[in-house]
This record gives sequence, C-alpha cells and structure tokens, in this order.
Amino acid sequence: MPFDTISCINNGNFLHLINLDSLGVKTIPRSEIENIYKNLRDGLDNELRDFIDAESFLSAMHPSSSSFCINPLLALSFDCNYSCDYCYQKERKKDNGQLSTDDLLRVDEFYNHYCDHYALPFRYGTFTIIGGEPLLPKNRLVIESIFRKWKNQEFAITTNGTNIEDFFDLLIKYQVRIKVSLDGTRAMHYEKRHTKDSSAYEKTIMGIKRLVNAEIPVTILSVYNPLNYQKYPEFFDEMESCGWLSTPYLNLAFIPEMGRGCDDINMEYLHSANLTFLKLKEFDYRTAYVNARKLVPGAFALEKALYEAKSYNTFYPYRCSLLELPDYSFLPNGDVMLCLQIENQEGRVGRFKPHVEIDFEKIDRLKLRRIDKLEKCLTCKVKILCKGGCAATSVENSGNPYDPYCGIWQHPDFLDYIENVMDYSQVKMEQKHEKNSIDW
Repeated sequence: MPFDTISCINNGNFLHLINLDSLGVKTIPRSEIENIYKNLRDGLDNELRDFIDAESFLSAMHPSSSSFCINPLLALSFDCNYSCDYCYQKERKKDNGQLSTDDLLRVDEFYNHYCDHYALPFRYGTFTIIGGEPLLPKNRLVIESIFRKWKNQEFAITTNGTNIEDFFDLLIKYQVRIKVSLDGTRAMHYEKRHTKDSSAYEKTIMGIKRLVNAEIPVTILSVYNPLNYQKYPEFFDEMESCGWLSTPYLNLAFIPEMGRGCDDINMEYLHSANLTFLKLKEFDYRTAYVNARKLVPGAFALEKALYEAKSYNTFYPYRCSLLELPDYSFLPNGDVMLCLQIENQEGRVGRFKPHVEIDFEKIDRLKLRRIDKLEKCLTCKVKILCKGGCAATSVENSGNPYDPYCGIWQHPDFLDYIENVMDYSQVKMEQKHEKNSIDW
C-alpha cells in the first residue's frame, strides 16, 4: 500500500488493513484494491481517507494493570545436562550457586517490602521455575518445598524434559504447566544441543507423552532452523504421536534463535526463517497449527494491541510487562533481576539474600521506559510493534536499559511476513483448545 503506517493481512477474497498508528482495522474486497489505489494516488476522496488519517491511539493509553499480582521467576541454579550453541546463560554457568529451601522465605520478605513501599496488595499469581535445567535430581527438595510453601498458586516450569519421569509425581500432584524445549526430530535436536546422555531425546518424548496422557498442559518450544524446513513434517509426525492435534494438552510453538534479549535476532536469519516457514506451510497443512508468531518481531504485540483496542479501547504502552510489574527473576547468588537475560548491574533491582535490598530509584526509572516517554519513538512508524524495543537487547548493545533499541526495527520489511504467522488458523486453534487455553 502507498502509506507506511498500514499493514495488511491476506484473507482469501479480502484484505484486512491495519493502521499501525491508530490501531484501526478496515476490511476491503480484493477486487476493489486497484480502484482504491488509483484514487489514493490521484488524491481523490475515498472510503479509506478517514481510516488513514485517524488520530494516534496513544491518546487512549492505560499503563497500569487492572488487577495487580506478582509472578516471580525462580532460577534454581544454572547447572544443566545440556550445552546448547545458542544458550544465553553460558556466562551464568560459572555461578555455582543453588537456591535453597531457606531462600524461599526471603522471596516473601522481598515482596513484602516492595508492596509496602508502593502500597500494593501482596498477592501472588504464577511461579515460574527455571534453571539451567530445573528438573535435575539435586533440585527435587527445593522444588517440592516451593510447591508446598505456595501450594495454592499456579506453577510453570521450563525444562529440556530429560528428567520429567523423575519428577512426574510432583508435576501431577501440583498440576504444573510445562514448557519443553525440543528442536525437532532426534537428528535435528542434536545439531545445536549437546548432552552426554545418549537417551535424553527419547526420555523427553516419553515424558511428554506421560504428561499429555495425564492432561497436564505442555507447550513445545522449538527453535526454528530454516536449513531444516523440509524435515519438519517428520517432526510433526513425532508430535502427533505425542497427542498434538488430537488433544488440547499439547501445543507446538516455533521461536527464533536469539542472542541477548528478544530483539537480538540476525536479520539474515529472520528473512530465511520466514521465507522457509511460508514454504513449509505450502507443503504441510499441519504448519497451520504451529504457533509461529514470534518468528516475526512484533506480531504478538500487534495481535495483543488490536485485541485490547477492540475489546477495551485501551493501549498498553510498555514493551515488556516487567518494566511495570515486579515479576522479577531471583538468582541463586541472591540478585534480583528485572530480566534473566540482563547480566550486568543495570538490570539488578535488588537482592533477597543474605538480606533484602530494593533499588526503588532504579525501579521508578525503569517504569518510565514506555512508549509515550521515549521521544525518539513517538514519530516511529512501527512504535505499536516495538514500544522502544527490548530492554535486555538495549543493555547488550549500549549498556543502557533506558535507551530505545532500534536494531531490527530499522528494517520494517519484516512486516511483509506478519500475515504468514498471524493467520495461523486462529479459529482452528481456538476450537482445538476450547477446554484448555494454554499460554505459551
């Protein structure tokens, strides 16, 4: 289209035009495109003029969450039974620290102090447990202690799945939601993931099957490799053997290979990933059931923004909810980080052991990292998608989390790929998961 704030989603005989400034949506028949384009080019009045010139939706911002709750992330240790080429925790593996059962009380102390300072209700939501690899035998005691201490909360674990069997009783008892990192078939998986356990892949597949059969929600997070796109049908077969497409308890999501932070993505890789994903869709219909929104930076943010605009007439100005909400990462060494992907002190908002420290001044500054406060962003054509970029990627590139990150966003040609991932059979996915909505 001849205007740079408009994106479009192809839907058969219609095009859904999206004004990325106003968040307005206009559906027009494909048969009328040529005439509309001609009128626009010639400066004539037409049905799209008000749509194009609509006021920016930033005037409808509501930054605060309507129902406050705390969703902590607990890193048990950085030990892992895998060594992956793209692991962002390589430096942290030098830290031999271990979260202990005594440390759990200090998490409560940290949030008591935080909530007192901001006069907020002390209310937990979901606890996310990660590593390294959280499901290592040495972590069983502290995991069980977490479940018992906060037994009325929801729990989620991200794992490589090797030891699901050893923790199966706890996962069932506490109805834990699981994300499993699995990069394709056995051969595909081991291309960039290395382990001394020769049966690790088979153990993971067996664990996934047991969880799904027990009606525990599982999401497979698969780092997409464009060089292997012709091999994914075999992986789809493997996933179907686990219950994918026949049960609401198993989701499959493709995610990009990233560096530090969610915007640190190589552009050449990004183009290749999306072009091959389109080819994959053409020769295997099951691709339509893969959640691949994260293969296009900003696609998930756009979908969320459109939903909020339509449903609540509002717009959330933060790129990352961590900038507003205290869903912090608790590290084994006692540091409390805004985000696990920020390694230096710029991302440290306090400590929880040996005693509680909270840097409220830094937290208040981070809360100002929102689209209406970043002057450089206000005139940007992709601000709805980017919202200033990822703070972790900013730290990696400039050392300053308060700088907007414009890297991949300087190349908005990736907008051409949005329709490839946003039309991923939404209706089919809703039907498939009507009884169990799984947030991956």
